[in-house]
Amino acid sequence: MRTVFFAFALFFASIMPALGSPLDFSYTHNTALTVPELSEPEASFHLAKTWFLPDWQAGMGSRTDTAPAGSGDLNGSDYTCEKTYNLNTSCTSPQIIEKTHNMGKITCYKCKCPDNYKTTSCKTGWHLSGTPCKIGTTSYYTGCAVDACPSGYTAGKTCGSGYTLEKSGQSGDQYCGKCVAKSCPSGYTAGLANCNGKTYPAGWTYSSNGYSGDSVCGKCTAKTCSSGTAGLANCNGKAQPSGWTYSSNGYAGDSVCGTCTAKSCPAGYTAGVTQCSNTTSWTYGSNGYAGDSICGKCTPKDCADGYTAGLANCNGKTHPAGWSYTSGTPSGSTVCGKCTAKTCSAGSTSCDTATQNATANGYYAGDTPCYTCSAKTCEQLGKKTCNGSCIATSECCGGCGAGQECRNGSCINACTPEVGAILYADKSCSKEFIAGRTPIAVIFDVSNRLAVALNQETDLAYRTTSDFNMSRSYSLSEFQNGSAKDKTRLLVTYYKNATNEYPAAEYCYNYVTEGTNIGDWFLPDSNQLKTLYNNKYNVTSSFSILRRNGINPDNFNTATNRWYISGSFPSYDRYGTNSRVMFVRFNNGKIEETCDGCPDHVRPVLQF
Repeated sequence: MRTVFFAFALFFASIMPALGSPLDFSYTHNTALTVPELSEPEASFHLAKTWFLPDWQAGMGSRTDTAPAGSGDLNGSDYTCEKTYNLNTSCTSPQIIEKTHNMGKITCYKCKCPDNYKTTSCKTGWHLSGTPCKIGTTSYYTGCAVDACPSGYTAGKTCGSGYTLEKSGQSGDQYCGKCVAKSCPSGYTAGLANCNGKTYPAGWTYSSNGYSGDSVCGKCTAKTCSSGTAGLANCNGKAQPSGWTYSSNGYAGDSVCGTCTAKSCPAGYTAGVTQCSNTTSWTYGSNGYAGDSICGKCTPKDCADGYTAGLANCNGKTHPAGWSYTSGTPSGSTVCGKCTAKTCSAGSTSCDTATQNATANGYYAGDTPCYTCSAKTCEQLGKKTCNGSCIATSECCGGCGAGQECRNGSCINACTPEVGAILYADKSCSKEFIAGRTPIAVIFDVSNRLAVALNQETDLAYRTTSDFNMSRSYSLSEFQNGSAKDKTRLLVTYYKNATNEYPAAEYCYNYVTEGTNIGDWFLPDSNQLKTLYNNKYNVTSSFSILRRNGINPDNFNTATNRWYISGSFPSYDRYGTNSRVMFVRFNNGKIEETCDGCPDHVRPVLQF
């Protein structure tokens, strides 16, 4: 620390304190001093008190300093940091204190701007930013801020093709610009994007040419008609509008493109025909117009009754010689002809075919042959000749002898049915074996003329099915009221299908022997089987006779666990819905029931 002393004193000044009391007529003379700048940051200074001795003491009669007493003193409003020391009483924000100076009566400050206050001016497009910091006459700022563009302008503005860029001033390093919409070229309309606003848009061609602002510059140009006439809306202007067909083909602008095309005449009519060459063979008629020309037709008049147009002769007939030709008034330019059938020159066109033979004689009545009629023979009548007369083929000529009967035109030994008699293929019967005849069955029921087959099957069921859960209902009236033979036929021809089959009935129905056909044999009902059981001993006796003669019938199975299947349902199940059928045991003759799918013995029966 350096202390600067400014001392101006006389000798007495050094000794005055020792005197013990102040001197009379002394005063302090202060002279303003400018404090020098100190180079060291921590340097300070002190003012030394200076005592001025009067030029003389005696009543202050005279002195070298002639200034009035106290004239050099600073006090009041003149004694400030600003006026006295060129310093500041205080630092105004954003100023900060750089130095503090203690001046005795007052404290003064040297102020400066913060380090970030360095800017005093800005380039174009910028302005000084923030609160100024003034030092002396110079104002300092923290930096430059971008100038705002004038109202309606934008810094760095770019414009689309539909705008003109207008510039005004600068904001920062960018120009200030605004986009001013261009005008559309002549004939084009801003915002017209298509021709949909036209009455008939299809009649216009749309084109665009740039933009006005963001709106396209568009134009609609009327098309020309590719065919037809613009504005032609119908054919009412024609002399005969009904003879024309109107069609349109688009639009030219909002005007329709119309065409009138002449219609064609209906089939058979000709445009411009107004009359016929003659009215004897022709009839005139018209039917509308083709364009402005009438459609006319000359129609041949019909031939007279019985005559045919274009018939010039009878050569087209199968037998022209059987016809007579005549001609009449033409139909138009076509001849009218008629062919009339002649009558037979000999014979007749028909014979009594039931009793006569017809023999063609070469003549014709029209195309019908002429015949010579002669009587038919017995054989031609489906009969046979017997002593010059005709008798039925089933009759025996002259009758049969004693012990014979006529069967199908032949005399055979008569059959007097009895239980156990052997039935032969010619339907004769006998308790004895007759050589030369074919045994087919043994009679077991005389009153109903029933005979049992010589053969049997041992393992057939009444019904087999692919769906055992499905029951049948045999409700057909013919089945319910029919005989055992009827029921056998209906099972095979009506009830049999892809799901249900009837093996027992099919075996009996298809059983064939000499002298019998398919359908002659049938599955017996339970009562018929019971009758067979009752007469089984007589029947088996005949089986023994046949075996002795080289024929081997199948014996009845009389085991206790076997039976013969019938075509009957239990009495409580008329329609067979419970899938149960009746059978007969041949060990004791009992009629019982079993499932219709349970197989066992089956023996066909014949009604002779």
